[in-house]
Amino acid sequence: MDLCLPRLILPRLITVCLFACLGNWAGMAAGAPLQTDSAAATSPAQADKPGTPAAQPEAEQPAAAGTDSQPDTKPDTKPDTKKYKLVYQFHPDQVVRYQVTHKMTITNQFNDSTDIARNKSESRKSFRVVSVDEQGNGEVEVQLDWVQMTSRSSDSQPEIVFKSDDPDAQPAEFRHILKSLGKPQARIQIAPAGQIRKVKLLNNPAQAPKNQPETDWANETILSPMPDEPVAVGDSWKHNYEVSVHTTNTLKTPISMMCKYTLTAVQDGKASIHFKTSVLSPVNDSSISIQLIQRETTGTIEFDIDRGLLLNRKVDVDRTVINPFGSTSSMRAVSHWQERLLPDEAATTSSDTSRK
Repeated sequence: MDLCLPRLILPRLITVCLFACLGNWAGMAAGAPLQTDSAAATSPAQADKPGTPAAQPEAEQPAAAGTDSQPDTKPDTKPDTKKYKLVYQFHPDQVVRYQVTHKMTITNQFNDSTDIARNKSESRKSFRVVSVDEQGNGEVEVQLDWVQMTSRSSDSQPEIVFKSDDPDAQPAEFRHILKSLGKPQARIQIAPAGQIRKVKLLNNPAQAPKNQPETDWANETILSPMPDEPVAVGDSWKHNYEVSVHTTNTLKTPISMMCKYTLTAVQDGKASIHFKTSVLSPVNDSSISIQLIQRETTGTIEFDIDRGLLLNRKVDVDRTVINPFGSTSSMRAVSHWQERLLPDEAATTSSDTSRK
């Protein structure tokens, strides 16, 4: 058996990565509330404290739809500490721009053969706030402004270089990306706590990754959800959601996921948040594990509390699937993804977009 199957899978992963340039690997489900664990579901929000044994994953169950988000807490053993309200702030005609970098390596092994696929990209994306309603929900248009990418599907294949601003570096297999640049790709209503309320794809809805419904890619690539209640340093909150995976070419099944966020520090009005994403559903099929290989993430967020802006986010993956292509085979995915707010871009207006 050769490694042609992994080479067929890589372009699909690259496609999803390009759509991730419109946002981040934040793991949000459409309209789904942040969830509390079962211990907190019938009691006031309490804080996870250092030294307290963590709840086991099998004991954590998604709360019923419509449950208000609450930070996980435990009885206080120290005087109350300051609590911070973490909310996104949207302003009409506001435009924010981010620089995104992503490095990904996929190592496929079968018997004594090893093949490595590599992908590296840099991009700029922008969000424009179209309107804000009385509840503070922002209607936001997202677009990709610039992309530079190198891709090698295997050691035996040549490296492909794509630059959106260089006509001499636009190979045919990635030229379709040009149709998406510089124009809004989706209009999304986002709540102050970061939950997706509505998604409307603009231009060509068929451009969304084929293995995901319209909302799936948007729900995982826009903003990290924040807790509905104020939190203190050390407090955690959880977000339960679902993603779709293919069991056959035509059939899909939902997989339950959970992302746990912890406020680790606040300094000079900037909140530092750590997060980790886990798969809750039992998965015993390696073909499904491959589709989830980049969804079990860890990372950090820097958030400007006063301005309600995400400043920096880092997302890391290092996962291995055993026997995905038969016995004695494996696939390992290692990636690092980062977005950072571009300087002096927090309060620009839509007229500035044309200058980029």
